Amino acid sequence: MAGVRTMLAEPALQGERLRAVATAEAELANAVAERTGTDLATDMYPRLVAAAASAAVAVAMRHYLDSADPPTPIEHLITDAFTQVAAGLPAPPR
Repeated sequence: MAGVRTMLAEPALQGERLRAVATAEAELANAVAERTGTDLATDMYPRLVAAAASAAVAVAMRHYLDSADPPTPIEHLITDAFTQVAAGLPAPPR
């Protein structure tokens, strides 16, 4: 994981990572628009779904990389992130 942390912190690679994320979001937005019958030119919904999905994965990945060893498996973190987003981001239990 240390290597992944170093790679993500490398300024020269951050631009490429952002481009890859933007490309994935655009493709997901297109798929959502097609599946829901919405129009990217007039409806925000497909891009909101794509951005929320992208953010959920990014936060899960950051949590995974910042966690102590051994970290929670990434697939559990991604599932939890999507579950929280789908629930409308309720306040966490105290």
